[in-house]
Amino acid sequence: MNTNSHTERYTQLINLYLILPSGELSSLTSIYIDSSTGIICNPPSISSSNKIKDIKIIDLNGKMISPGLIDIQINGAFGVDLSEFENTQKYIEGLKKMSKRLCEFGITSFLPTIISQKNQKYQSILPILKQVTNLLFDKSDEMARSLGWHLEGPFINPCKSGCHPTINFVNASNGIKSLKEMYGDDNLKKNEKMIKMITLAPEIKGILDVMPFLVRMNGKLAWVILMLLPN
Repeated sequence: MNTNSHTERYTQLINLYLILPSGELSSLTSIYIDSSTGIICNPPSISSSNKIKDIKIIDLNGKMISPGLIDIQINGAFGVDLSEFENTQKYIEGLKKMSKRLCEFGITSFLPTIISQKNQKYQSILPILKQVTNLLFDKSDEMARSLGWHLEGPFINPCKSGCHPTINFVNASNGIKSLKEMYGDDNLKKNEKMIKMITLAPEIKGILDVMPFLVRMNGKLAWVILMLLPN
């Protein structure tokens, strides 16, 4: 292994197996990673400006490499409930604990998912998730990364509530104002770019009227799950 004190431009993982799309293993191979971006790249050309000293070599001794998993709906794990809030410090500690453990199981990123709550809960939790997403997860943390928010409710049909507390369910009779009052006006601003997915029921009063706003969110198509529920 290269033991130079400076940060090498590339990392080469050698003696590894790749899991192929067929489910079979490749023959022993190696891959290169651009250390500045963390992205797998083509083998660098060795030149006077890019010498072998700029490549950190790690021998995986026959281990398997697979893509990291992305969990787009996770309400909590390892004793942590993302929909519960007591104070900011405790919430951040729980989120970091969960993120570290998820990484151990191959989950490299996720969408923290908040089930149907009162507006005070959303407006307390979402700014913390934004803070943690933007500030606390750097490349050295060995944590799964938060990609943004999954807002699961409370615009859901009470006839099929699942694990959601129906006492928190509401409609969107005031259109987008209903969503802003629930999630917080600041949290719905286009420049936030934190809301990646919303779970709601299209038959709830006012929901179809807010769809144009939701698909324009973040300047691109928002991920919206429409729960098609029976009458």
